[in-house]
Amino acid sequence: MAHNALPNHLLATRNATPLPTEILEARKSNAMKMYPDDWRVRVTTALAVAACMAAALMLGPELDTKEFWPGGLTIIGAIIVGIVLGQLVGRLLFRPSSNRPPK
Repeated sequence: MAHNALPNHLLATRNATPLPTEILEARKSNAMKMYPDDWRVRVTTALAVAACMAAALMLGPELDTKEFWPGGLTIIGAIIVGIVLGQLVGRLLFRPSSNRPPK
């Protein structure tokens, strides 16, 4: 009887550490990216939401939003406005580069 009497599918799993070439091939075949292409727009949106939330909290006492429903609606409105403004500003600031040569 041969030394390796295990079936082929078990022989492949016997070695727990993958070879560096196997790691590189797995990375090349993986369609997921570590960072999405629009990460700058996402960061801009998060900053805009934070700024709108801060403005809503600072202007809350002057707008008399101390009660639950007016305060909650103000916060929800600030989040929506921050998302819209952040997407708009992020898309304007970080446009994708065109592949055309300059004129």
